[in-house]
Amino acid sequence: MDRAFIVQKLRDIFGYDALDWFHRDYIMDWMVVGSLWAGAYIVGLFPVYHREFSPDDPIISHGHHQNQ
Repeated sequence: MDRAFIVQKLRDIFGYDALDWFHRDYIMDWMVVGSLWAGAYIVGLFPVYHREFSPDDPIISHGHHQNQ
């Protein structure tokens, strides 16, 4: 089976414009999408920074006053 036969069969099954997203004009777009996806995956592996604090700390705990 050659490439033209496979492409024609896929177009018959899924429609003529179903493979337009895989055109060579979009290679740069797919590379950008892939690099953004890979970057997001790598950033997701980093641990999140958690700052230890107490809710009763007078520096950050400001009570509500009726008459200010």
